[in-house]
Amino acid sequence: MVLKSMTSIAEPKDIYVQFGATATSFHHYVVMGTKCLVHVLSDDRRAKIYWDRSAESLEKSAKRTSGFMKIPGVVGMLDGMKRATSTPDDRKSQNRDYNGWTGDVNRNVLLLWDPFGEIIDAVVNTPGSYHDSRAALWGEIYNHISTLPKNYKVVCDSAFRCVGELEKVLIKTKYNKNNNSNVNADEGYDTQLTHLRQCSEWGNHVLVDTFRRLHRRLPTENVSRGYIWWVCILFCNFRTETIGRNQIKTYFDHVQKNEINNTTNENESTNNIVSV
Repeated sequence: MVLKSMTSIAEPKDIYVQFGATATSFHHYVVMGTKCLVHVLSDDRRAKIYWDRSAESLEKSAKRTSGFMKIPGVVGMLDGMKRATSTPDDRKSQNRDYNGWTGDVNRNVLLLWDPFGEIIDAVVNTPGSYHDSRAALWGEIYNHISTLPKNYKVVCDSAFRCVGELEKVLIKTKYNKNNNSNVNADEGYDTQLTHLRQCSEWGNHVLVDTFRRLHRRLPTENVSRGYIWWVCILFCNFRTETIGRNQIKTYFDHVQKNEINNTTNENESTNNIVSV
């Protein structure tokens, strides 16, 4: 029932009949099942949000992105996402969650993806008025990134703060301070960075397009909304780990396959020259 509810945009009244349950029973089962699944999946290695920062794990992630030679050492991609919620009754909550850019009442989530298509860090349920950078500060993702070992990096878009202790650790497309246009001094660098950064956008779309409940307005009540977010996020990791269906994973598998093929072709060409 939980899986059906989270992967469908249908109203509950159109779902519960498929299980031969009453509307009240269906609601209680979904609420209870969501809470149980969050607690179980949080301790499951295949689903839980965990950033393995061991030297071996970071090197493995960096190797996945090594095809982008101008930006070595990338181990993660960061991006935020806004989801519409039901309008709160009181004005204070409305002002807290209203976002002028979308013109709607939202709640935000910030996700850090690794090159294997898994979410390794997350900030969930931040107010809709929060900027992505503020959410990263509030959820301590900035602190987590700033303590990465030397030569490892996370890429992001222009919404984030990349100075101070985050300089050369959290990186985004270069901009000219005078006219806010792209710096053309190293066009290849920015092109590769854009490709890497877009992977986090793919990941966000994988999450909401698989668990389509996130396309509907989320509940106003914080705890209920939080459980919906977490069960979808944990199931997304579980799905990637067990089935392997994730655009980020598929993309980097393809990149690595091309690297191996190119290396093989170069070796064969060299051997042929030597033989001749």
